Amino acid sequence: MKNEQVIELLGPDWERSSEIILKYNKEINKELDKQPTLPFVIYLDRVIKNFKFIFNMASDMNVDLADTDWGRALLDIFSISAKKFKEAHKYTDSLELLLLIYLANPSNKTSIKYDMAEMCVELGRYDVFEEYFQDTTDLELLMAGTLLAIMTEGEEEARVYFERLREEHRDVAQFFGKDFHPSNNIKRTIPKTLKNNDEFFNMLMRYKEYLQSGHFYSTLRYFAKNPVNIRKIKEEKEKIQRQKIEMDRFLQSLGIKRGDYAWNLVNFGIGTKDDFKNFTKKEVLSIDGIGPKTITKLEEAGVKFKGE
Repeated sequence: MKNEQVIELLGPDWERSSEIILKYNKEINKELDKQPTLPFVIYLDRVIKNFKFIFNMASDMNVDLADTDWGRALLDIFSISAKKFKEAHKYTDSLELLLLIYLANPSNKTSIKYDMAEMCVELGRYDVFEEYFQDTTDLELLMAGTLLAIMTEGEEEARVYFERLREEHRDVAQFFGKDFHPSNNIKRTIPKTLKNNDEFFNMLMRYKEYLQSGHFYSTLRYFAKNPVNIRKIKEEKEKIQRQKIEMDRFLQSLGIKRGDYAWNLVNFGIGTKDDFKNFTKKEVLSIDGIGPKTITKLEEAGVKFKGE
């Protein structure tokens, strides 16, 4: 990191600021295993509030905090804080710190991505997961994406992640098709082909609670036993997205400015103006958000309904 970048991050009195950071890091590590979790978390919260802006600036400047002693100390403080916040069930705060670390420490993203994914699953934060791990082929991340999509009732998305899991880690996908269920003695459930796969075992332990849930496991087993063409899923998803945009434009031209109405119509099977002819007025009126006024506007625009 260049001197001018350090000055921009810490200010003109950067030497004193860096000494303060190093001092905090030393004290925090000294007290790490001595203090009860809750008081320690309150203390950590006060400390990190003074330094969050540095992470945001480092990310904007595209510099790696690990390039300096004080930067590594700061990363250590935030890593400890994220872990302690998790222990105190402050999951949202823990995820926020992990995101800051992930963006300001590009040379060491591997060590933190699993913790981020776990917090995303814990909080149901599919939006965060998709932003940072959308194109992953990593076993644990593919599993996290599958679980998250199941949690948010996105079966199509869950299918995409699971089929990528099948492509990249065939033995793992087959594991979920078995009739046994992950038990408390989880090692006994692992087949011989995966016995020495540490990544697989770590993934099972990390998501053990979810995998022991009847809903999650039955869904995964169904996916494992009923493979689909992932390309068709993607094509269908893109088609639906195009239809939503098209329908939204059509409704906008009628003075109807509610984007959710377009989604409701497309999800019902009406993706274009011509598709209305496949449904009766009564059926269209049953769609959430569609009332008599909307029907009148559609008819004025030349829309024909089934039976007319």
